[in-house]
Amino acid sequence: MRLVYITLFCIAFITISCGSQSQKADKAGYVDLYSKEFKQKLDNEKGIILDVRTAEEFSEGHIPNAINIDFYQDDIFASELGKLDKQKSVFVYCRSGGRSQKSAEILSTLGFEKVYNLADGITDWKENGFEVVK
Repeated sequence: MRLVYITLFCIAFITISCGSQSQKADKAGYVDLYSKEFKQKLDNEKGIILDVRTAEEFSEGHIPNAINIDFYQDDIFASELGKLDKQKSVFVYCRSGGRSQKSAEILSTLGFEKVYNLADGITDWKENGFEVVK
């Protein structure tokens, strides 16, 4: 089973890496939101809040109720994503939006239908005065 998730992750990564910007925008399968919209959607929809930063970054402060799955832990990242409930909305974020964008693309590839990416990351979230817990 682990091999299946790793294989899916690799296929998603190659597909994402080789596509052009316009293809990514057309076929992304997720929605980029900035902090205010992300917070509003999160308040209204409830779902899984996924922080894809490192454990160290997560411990420095995260969005309340977030779970942490480190994007850089290739060996377990895809398998941990596969354990999440695909029926729920997934709100994904990182520091500035890069890792979470790639994670949102992977989530979409794995069959998650309601994926929201915090476009400018927790940095923008904090700048807008939204709650962060340690």
